[in-house]
Amino acid sequence: MNRFRGRNVCLFHILDCCEFGAKCMYSHDKAYLPDKGWWKNEELVEALFQEVLMVRLHIPHGEDERQVVDMIHKLISSSRLNPPRDIDTIRTRGTWGHNLNLLHKAREEGESFVNALVAVATSPGYVMVLSLRCENWIQDNKQFVCTLREKVHIKQVFTAKMALSFMNSRDLWGIFITDFGIADAENSRLLNKIVEYAKAGGLVAVGGLFSRHMSNPRLQLFFRAWGLPWDLGACDGTSATFERNPASEMVQKNPSLPSSSNMKAVHLRGVAKECAVYLSNPCSALPTNDIKRTEEFAVVRTRIGKGYFGYIGGNEEGVSVTILLAMLGLLDDTTENSGLPDLVRGHVQNLLQPRNPLYDDSRRVRRAGRKAWSNTLTEGLLDAGMDRYEIRDLVRAGSGPSFDF
Repeated sequence: MNRFRGRNVCLFHILDCCEFGAKCMYSHDKAYLPDKGWWKNEELVEALFQEVLMVRLHIPHGEDERQVVDMIHKLISSSRLNPPRDIDTIRTRGTWGHNLNLLHKAREEGESFVNALVAVATSPGYVMVLSLRCENWIQDNKQFVCTLREKVHIKQVFTAKMALSFMNSRDLWGIFITDFGIADAENSRLLNKIVEYAKAGGLVAVGGLFSRHMSNPRLQLFFRAWGLPWDLGACDGTSATFERNPASEMVQKNPSLPSSSNMKAVHLRGVAKECAVYLSNPCSALPTNDIKRTEEFAVVRTRIGKGYFGYIGGNEEGVSVTILLAMLGLLDDTTENSGLPDLVRGHVQNLLQPRNPLYDDSRRVRRAGRKAWSNTLTEGLLDAGMDRYEIRDLVRAGSGPSFDF
């Protein structure tokens, strides 16, 4: 009787391509192999080795060993050699140490899982409504707030201290500043933090009562913090007509914006025309004291670093809330729904990364992310039609936590 009988030698070690090394659950000592067998055929071993490399290159993890074992079984049988014993046990051994039978069960639920993944990834989090002077703004603008809440959760903040605490929240989607209190000297720290948030990729807009209380020199200091040469312009005494600016990036991405609007507005000057969302209608009746009106704008938006800053000079509810939704990226969904895999490709990175670009990812979050990624998440994405190389490239392309494959 062979004294080594009862020890199982790693199939992939025989082919010199085991990925587990010393941690492998099977023996890596070829002395335990019987004297006769297919492993003695050097040409066959080399052919199997090349096939394994090809399979691992093109087949996602979790499936490659099963297909390699099936392929080896087929090639050995066609060579009239004895296949490895207990082929079913070997077939169920997972590349990541998981039982493939359990993974297959998870894959059967892949479509519903990825649907849930997309729902979470596309959820916008919440918008911080900053009211440092006028705490009753929400109560006084109920219709505005109701329309906004149909699109996103909101959190109203009344103090700089509270606002600074929300600046570190993972799900902060954007900031809407409703009054001029942000320009007060005692709120300079908060203003600098909001500017930092926008530069990192955040969305910020001012509106509501902001334009009504603007005054120099605080306004100039406010825009200086943003690095903008903007200044106070004319104020409409009566409603004026405005039309969309086709050169505006925001207009191009939001076709649902009204083509024209009527509102009383406080204009800004020193603004580049391409930053204007709406332009004054030359046919509209203008006050006689307006000078160079075509060089002043009531609704503007500009890029700040990786993010955006917007100004809404009018306070008419119906028009302003639509403009605000566009400034916060909540008006039009420009992503074409061309099937589940495409949705996943478009939104998986949003799930892996915080919605707030300033969010300081902790070890606990990274650890939980790795665990989710290496288990059910990867299986769901594979089931949706992506391969592991596409998933890896998606993660590596971003600045979020890294995940091991």
